[in-house]
Amino acid sequence: MQLSSVTESTALDLGHVETLEEIQTVSCEVKSEPGFLSESACTEEGSVPLESANILEAAEHDFAPPSFLKKVDPSYLLTPGESAHLQCKIKGSLEIQVTWFKNNKEIRESNTYRMSFVNSVAVLDISDVKVEDSGSYSCEAVNDAGSDSCSTEIVVKGLFLQSLPASFLVKPENQQAVPNSMVEFKTVLKGTPPFAIKWFKEDLELVSGANCFIGIEGSTGFLTLYSVDVSKSGHYTCQVSNDVGSDSCTATLLVTGVHIYLFCVALILSVFCRALYRSYK
Repeated sequence: MQLSSVTESTALDLGHVETLEEIQTVSCEVKSEPGFLSESACTEEGSVPLESANILEAAEHDFAPPSFLKKVDPSYLLTPGESAHLQCKIKGSLEIQVTWFKNNKEIRESNTYRMSFVNSVAVLDISDVKVEDSGSYSCEAVNDAGSDSCSTEIVVKGLFLQSLPASFLVKPENQQAVPNSMVEFKTVLKGTPPFAIKWFKEDLELVSGANCFIGIEGSTGFLTLYSVDVSKSGHYTCQVSNDVGSDSCTATLLVTGVHIYLFCVALILSVFCRALYRSYK
């Protein structure tokens, strides 16, 4: 700091102020005449004179808390032995302290973890990842004006080596139905979700629409057929899959009552034909 003097006034040049505390601890005494103390120039330690309020206001404006210009990627999917490179860019007034955490526990520099903060870019490198390196990672930036943080998830695919292939715990049952009724095939799945499910009639894949609905809720898959008729009779196959396998099973639908319907039609036609024949005799 430098005290400079001019003809009728005295100014204190604060120069480059690193922190607000430096401004707030400045005190001065200026004598306008020998033996007399200027009221407007005196301050108590820890306070700022009214004339210097604009200096403090400007310093507070310039002294910015850290924030992230670019956050670390939201997730990383890795295989054992790969390396992870976590990077983010931070802005704010110096000096900024950067700390990395795994599952809320501070990470220390080691052969596995390498950290740097150069030119506003914070980096965490993890070498030769293992299953136990999976977890939640966060970067925290702190200065005297505030703090900010961002986080990401690292998943090492070795966690899913025990995933089970999709298969059927309960298979759909064979069904019979009468014309114009609704039919629903249900199946209970097992394995590691998420599941993908498809239904086929013979070799034709079915799609949800006006005639049917295909759905899955949790581990239960179903096929609903609306207003069935004789053409809906046949073999229905359910195919289920996940990331590690697939399975299929088949059930049969028989639309009954068709023979009775045809018999009634034939009987009516027979009666009509007989009546018509008699009318000509």
